[in-house]
Amino acid sequence: MNISIVISSIVGGILIIAIATLSFRMSESSGNNTLYNMSKSRMDVIAEMVTYDIRNLGYRADDINCPAIVSADIHELTFCADIDNDGFTNRVTWRYDTTAEVESTPNPNDRMLIREVLMEDGPDEIAISLVVTKFEFTYFNVDNDTINPATELNQLSRIRLSIQTESEFSYGDKYARSAWERTFTPRNLNL
Repeated sequence: MNISIVISSIVGGILIIAIATLSFRMSESSGNNTLYNMSKSRMDVIAEMVTYDIRNLGYRADDINCPAIVSADIHELTFCADIDNDGFTNRVTWRYDTTAEVESTPNPNDRMLIREVLMEDGPDEIAISLVVTKFEFTYFNVDNDTINPATELNQLSRIRLSIQTESEFSYGDKYARSAWERTFTPRNLNL
């Protein structure tokens, strides 16, 4: 047997394996990028909605009927604001349900995020359900010290929100993850 044919076969085999490996890694990278973009677009929608709501926190709120902040804890914030600028104060609640698994996605880490708007001028309630893996509020006073809103709600001046989303589907056993965090100083709080 000719030695050059054997060497050519070995080199050819190595080259085919290298090309197959490169193709697999490019496919994996493309899949991961697609899942990340899906997670990021979900995050962008949630961040835009919650930013709009919290920036308007307390706008035209009435301390007697509907105070600027009704209640607050790590996974829920309820406040009053005229969010649609129609002259009526709305009660807005952002609530993260850490207990119930979401059956509409195969990701076991997904939990339901609910935005409810109770209209003052009628019994209408607008609820929107979104899927996230983390949604946590942290509250601060004017000195930027963390406070417990259950006992120090009247000292609240800043709100930090941390959100995390993951792709609905995994690539292998990994979910693409997107995170967002922002600290708000609502201009309509009476400080």
